[in-house]
Amino acid sequence: GMKNVPWHEEVLGFTQQVCDAAGGDYEVASEHAHSCAVLIAHKKFKRGGEWYTHIDFDKFLELAKSGEEFCSEDYMAKTPEWAVIGKGIPGDGGFDPAETHFRRGKRA
Repeated sequence: GMKNVPWHEEVLGFTQQVCDAAGGDYEVASEHAHSCAVLIAHKKFKRGGEWYTHIDFDKFLELAKSGEEFCSEDYMAKTPEWAVIGKGIPGDGGFDPAETHFRRGKRA
């Protein structure tokens, strides 16, 4: 049940510990607090201080059809600002502002 689900802040703290233990090659890149999810990304996906953790699917399909060898860096896309940890709307935890955010209160 929900009593066994960690709080998002606990998941973030644990995730940071994992990154630290990984020797500095990984960072916390993105979060979605509503899902209690955090994305750890290799620093190779950070260019000029910006994260590129999304996939350009059109580019991926183009590369796949070409028959040429390619890697993940060839079809990476910039992570939306709202999803980057610490850059989105304060307190929104990586929630896409284009989506409807329903907040439930306690039932009476």
